[in-house]
Amino acid sequence: VQILANVTVGADTTIAAITINLGGKLKVPANWGALSLTCRGDLVVNGTLEIGNSGAPLASTDSFNLILNGGASPTDGKYGLKLNSGCTCNMYGAAKTPWALLNADAAAAATSVTLDRTVSGWVQNDVVVIAPTTLTSTDFDKKTLGASPVSGTTLTVPALGYKHAGNLSNAPCVAEVINLTRNIVITAFNTGAVGYVLIDPAASAVAFDYVEFAYQGYSAASKYGVVVQTNAPYTASFTHCSFHDGKSSGLYITGAAVNNFTVDN
Repeated sequence: VQILANVTVGADTTIAAITINLGGKLKVPANWGALSLTCRGDLVVNGTLEIGNSGAPLASTDSFNLILNGGASPTDGKYGLKLNSGCTCNMYGAAKTPWALLNADAAAAATSVTLDRTVSGWVQNDVVVIAPTTLTSTDFDKKTLGASPVSGTTLTVPALGYKHAGNLSNAPCVAEVINLTRNIVITAFNTGAVGYVLIDPAASAVAFDYVEFAYQGYSAASKYGVVVQTNAPYTASFTHCSFHDGKSSGLYITGAAVNNFTVDN
């Protein structure tokens, strides 16, 4: 089955799940622009879920939103994405520079910052976070980029609310500048009621490249965020993904013998 339009599947009244059976595949085709799948029940994968692949990632001109935990009265963790034993899940988004460091101090109210590298793929409406360099964890800036935000190593941003260190000769650390935006997004139908992702220990092969996980996870067993339980010979990998705005852990690793699991950001 290929998704060729925005689709809402399932029925909250019957707690219906979308199940991809063993041998079945749900695939998002290339060159179809902006697509979304809204799930009003669990999305259960026993077969294959493919949103791009290693040889043909989803192009930057396309996007796909997987919207979990839908329904008339969603509650935290009511529904999620379940990658079951024997399944394959490939999600490969468009490549971009995931993060950089400040290369100069940034003052509160500044409207541009200097990065330590040239970044690619940072465009209008991307959301970036500049990490705090004070002893107060809430002294971060989260900003939505405007038109043509990058010129060389200069990033134009809406006025900053906090100062951030970017010169190691003056401070013990410098701020990371993190781009949260990806063109494959796993999010929640209602941002006040988060979803979750659960990866079975025997899920055959799971790969997330340049995927954004938003509003996933709260404090309940197996629903802490993106929950990984992978055991050899099965594999799971997360490459240049972003995790934000959950209510518990972003990426939660659990199990007696989790292995064959890689993270590269």
